[in-house]
Amino acid sequence: HDWIWFCPADFSFKFSDLEYVFKNNLFHDYDLFIGSKSHKDAKVKRKISRELYSNFFNLILKFLFKTSFKDTQGTFILKKASLEKIDKIISNEFFVSTEIVIRFNKSKMKILEIPLTDFGIETVSTVSPLKDGFKMLIQAIKLKKIINKK
Repeated sequence: HDWIWFCPADFSFKFSDLEYVFKNNLFHDYDLFIGSKSHKDAKVKRKISRELYSNFFNLILKFLFKTSFKDTQGTFILKKASLEKIDKIISNEFFVSTEIVIRFNKSKMKILEIPLTDFGIETVSTVSPLKDGFKMLIQAIKLKKIINKK
């Protein structure tokens, strides 16, 4: 297929990202759509602590990679041909999606952040802000070093 859709394993979001792209006929204009929990039109309920962790992580990304995205951990709709043009993904676990955004951005591909809508179902997060946050920070630093070598 020409497009790939990534979503969280808990399927906590409605298909609002896909609906948004179809409704606005955007497939021809972009390489990557980021379904963003932080988009101004998103309808997502998150705990304040989760929002703070996300904001802190995104500040680190802005500092390291000069990104302007508000959320790299939502859903993705990406063009398969564009994915095949970027370097091999080296990250694992939670950082994979962030690396995809960074590599697409570095390759000057067209990216659009779009709003998400959640199902309003309380889920228990398996994310440990300290342990997983530290892993993501280490992976971000490794990626920065790799990108700087080029």
